[in-house]
Order: sequence, then structure tokens, then C-alpha cells
Amino acid sequence: MPAHGPSPDERHPITGVARTGFLRNFITRPNIIIGDYTYYDDPRGPERFEENVLYHFDFVGDRLIIGRYCSIAAEVRFIMNGGNHPTDWLTTYPFPIFGHGWEAAAPPSWPNRNTPRASSARAEETRTCCATHAT
Repeated sequence: MPAHGPSPDERHPITGVARTGFLRNFITRPNIIIGDYTYYDDPRGPERFEENVLYHFDFVGDRLIIGRYCSIAAEVRFIMNGGNHPTDWLTTYPFPIFGHGWEAAAPPSWPNRNTPRASSARAEETRTCCATHAT
């Protein structure tokens, strides 16, 4: 038996177990970065992982970064910055992102006032760290 373990390029590292996969091999979005050997276990299959990354809009510009050797259970949800609404405005309604003239009506204090990408000023990237500990 080899002492080096499975290749991180294997989609399903456990023979005959389709619900578990090295997650990096299933990611299709460029703004999701997964480290080697991080696995996802889901009875519906690891290809369903991206459905659990919520409010991850390209115009926000954030990234989900998960390191190596992490274990992620089925249906864990990642709430990205696109789900944030301003709390320092008169309203929490995100008028600027809809464009069509609404971005020009934003008060001068709003970030990126004249663009439909107002929320991008707040989010550079989101990082998710994984850690293990003994209980």
C-alpha cells in the first residue's frame, strides 16, 4: 500500500463512495478557490457544493477561499458579501445594484455612487479558514 495517500486530483478518493469528493475537482466558479485534499460529503454528491455558496455575485468581487485538508459536511451554507445590505442608509434596499438610473439617485455618501456596482467597494474578498481541534 502506498504511503503517500490518494492524489488530490482524484474526484472520489474513496472507492465506491460517490457522495464524498475532493472538492477542488468539482468547482466551476473562478471566484471559489479550494485547497488540495479538502473534501465535501453530501448524499446528493459533491458536485452540488456550489449551490450552498449563497449571494456570490460577480459584481461584488469577493472570493471564497477554503484551505487544504478541510472537511465540509453536507449542506453547509456560505453566505457571501452579496447578501449584505447597507445599514447606514435611510433604507436597506440596494437601489444602486439595479441600475437604470437608480445609481445616480444615490446620496454622495454612498460608495461608488454613480455605478450599479455600489457594493463592490465594501467587499474585497471573503476567506474561510478551516481548523481542527480535539474534543
